[in-house]
Amino acid sequence: MKSVKVVAFSLLAHINDNTVGITSFDDIFIPIVKSALRELSDRGVKHGASLSDIKDKVDERFSLDIPIPYLSSLLEKIANEYSAKGSDEITLHKDGSFLLNQFVAEDFEK
Repeated sequence: MKSVKVVAFSLLAHINDNTVGITSFDDIFIPIVKSALRELSDRGVKHGASLSDIKDKVDERFSLDIPIPYLSSLLEKIANEYSAKGSDEITLHKDGSFLLNQFVAEDFEK
């Protein structure tokens, strides 16, 4: 498992150093989190008691260990993005619980 993390973070460092279009690590991790949210939604998960449910899915699917505070920040950005579009596909609560309403991450799937 540790070798997978080393490879993943090496790749991320390389992308960060050599890609003009990426302005922050958020540009890399937001699509990953959206993909995990879509998979949870497709499996019928409509709510969770804590962000660890989402973290577990990201960890399982991508072998990444995203810290909860950073995951929370990414989820807030995702929720704000959909909220600005007039959609309530994801709702985050201050206690860490969440609601998913037919989450569709079309931009990632393309």
